[in-house]
Amino acid sequence: MRRLKRWAAKTATDLDDRLIHIFEQGTIPLIYLGSFYVSINRLEIYTMLRQVFDPIAVILATILAIRLLSALIEYLIRIYWLTQRDNTNLEQSLRALIPAIKVLMWALGIIFVLENLGFDVRS
Repeated sequence: MRRLKRWAAKTATDLDDRLIHIFEQGTIPLIYLGSFYVSINRLEIYTMLRQVFDPIAVILATILAIRLLSALIEYLIRIYWLTQRDNTNLEQSLRALIPAIKVLMWALGIIFVLENLGFDVRS
């Protein structure tokens, strides 16, 4: 990450700096969670804790992934909004669109978690 930050600092645009920040904010916790999951998976005590730890890992990974994706989508929408700055109707539409996208992503995340916890969400 340090190398990427140094490389991004040398460029003139702000796009790469923001993308690195979003990537660092969202993926670093996912990497920690994944490495913890892999390391605890090899322990014998894990078989006893599996019923507790697997749902917690799914919930945490889903929350972190939703936060990463929503930040990335919001940033891309804001970039699009800046390129279309002269259209006031578009500004109002995009301001209403960002919360709607976040609600949709959280709803999909909740459905994903419920499906992975064994609930029937097909209906």
